[in-house]
Amino acid sequence: MSFPSDLWQQNTAVGGNGGASFQLVAATGAFVKRIRVFHGTSKWGEKGGKKGLLHGLELECTDSKLLTLGDTSSSLAFVECRLDLGNNEKIKEMSIYGQGDGKWDRTSLLWFSTNKDQKFGAGLKLLDENEYKMDVGSGLLLGFEGRAGGHIDALKPVFLKKVAKCYIDKVTYPGLDLEDTSFLKLQYLDRAKSMWKGSSWKAKVIGEITEKEETMFNNKLAVSLGAALEIQAGVPGFASLTQKYSLTVGYEHVWQTTTSKEKKVRWEMEKEMDGEEDQFELIASYRSGTMDIEYNGTYNVVTEDGRRCSFPTSGTLRQVIVSETEIEVRPFKSGVPIESRSLEDAAVEEDVEPEFEESAEPEVDGEEEVYDEENAEGGEEELAPEAEEGDVEPEYEENAGLEEEPEVEDLPEFEPEEEAEAEEEPVAEEEPEAEEEPEAEEEAGVEVEDEPAVEDEPEAEAEEDIEAGDDTADVQEEEAVEAEYVEEETTALEEEPEANNQGDEDVYDEPIAEEVTEEPSYQEEGDGEAAEEDAETSESQY
Repeated sequence: MSFPSDLWQQNTAVGGNGGASFQLVAATGAFVKRIRVFHGTSKWGEKGGKKGLLHGLELECTDSKLLTLGDTSSSLAFVECRLDLGNNEKIKEMSIYGQGDGKWDRTSLLWFSTNKDQKFGAGLKLLDENEYKMDVGSGLLLGFEGRAGGHIDALKPVFLKKVAKCYIDKVTYPGLDLEDTSFLKLQYLDRAKSMWKGSSWKAKVIGEITEKEETMFNNKLAVSLGAALEIQAGVPGFASLTQKYSLTVGYEHVWQTTTSKEKKVRWEMEKEMDGEEDQFELIASYRSGTMDIEYNGTYNVVTEDGRRCSFPTSGTLRQVIVSETEIEVRPFKSGVPIESRSLEDAAVEEDVEPEFEESAEPEVDGEEEVYDEENAEGGEEELAPEAEEGDVEPEYEENAGLEEEPEVEDLPEFEPEEEAEAEEEPVAEEEPEAEEEPEAEEEAGVEVEDEPAVEDEPEAEAEEDIEAGDDTADVQEEEAVEAEYVEEETTALEEEPEANNQGDEDVYDEPIAEEVTEEPSYQEEGDGEAAEEDAETSESQY
């Protein structure tokens, strides 16, 4: 059974009167979505001219049924066109060609175009053939009518009239189980604690969020008829709060294929706090989820001229539903005067804040003091082992040894170099002797030429001359000059003691070293032991 003929758009067949009448139309609620036309040419007249002709038709409908007419063998050429009805593609215009005067009694050409700029043509058109434009109505092709024998003799399309309204009513949900709420998920809104603060006050907990609810009807007739589809139905929803999280089908309402709305989820509570017994904890929550359920109903079509048609239909309802707020209040016992809010933070505040209040600042300070004492004790314990191990003390022992070096200076191996050691000794005690010796040498008045070879070892030569009893004039002269130099330096040091104390090392150190270089030679002439004692004494003073 197809759409009633009073919903068909009226057109006139193009072609001859041969063959038998046919009607190739889709069932009610179905439309043609694919057209295949088998076509060719035929000789006619005395000159054997060729004219186009249509051998057969093959139509595929939205209900998956296949309709055929005429010769559709695979050996024939064909032209095919697919209509994307789900994307609202419709035929915009259609023409059929033929003479219609009895000289040529067959349909020669079928041509049409769509609102998606798709063009289709099958057959052959001659110059003397006429074009007959068809009324496409709503643009939805239901099929063809005409006459046919060995070929298609006459042809006209069947379109649905322009639709003014379409809707679905009498909706039922055969598979709905109102007790099945497994698709619902628990959602927390708020968790608040109101506590006694030592005086009467009013605790108030209030909040609100916005969620989206959606209702989507999908119909197996996935074709737009040219008018918005409406669904007159009640949809599943939550029952009253007395029946916790149970479902029920609500009152009938007019829905679009997709309807969404915002829902306010609100929670609020006020309570007078007159003592610890009034303390409470509030937990606000709700449930939401998505459900898919099959439905059955009646599809109604109303054309612009008021013709009506109804046929059974089915589809799927997808719904996102949100429950009302559920509030749970329970007593709360705690001596901590604090109010914690928010679902996430409440758990943290519940566990952490009481401990923080009990410990308070004194415990924090105590912890810091314990920490410092432990560090101090630990430091002492760590330093003690280091001292025992001797990692640091050997350095101090070496330094102590360096401070006591004067005891080591009287080594026997340095005796041959007594003169060199004596060079570093101060000559403060020997100055009177040095002053007397230059006077004796000056009285001699003997001048001796300088000998370069003697400069390297003046002390050794002086010793030999003294032992032999020869007072060499050149040695006496050198000694006299040096004695004068020592006397001048000694006098300068006595006059300027403060300059030496201020760090004038050039005046104090170097001259003394030069003085001492020559003095030991005179001391050895008299008494070697006395010279050594004087050297030790002068060095210790230095």
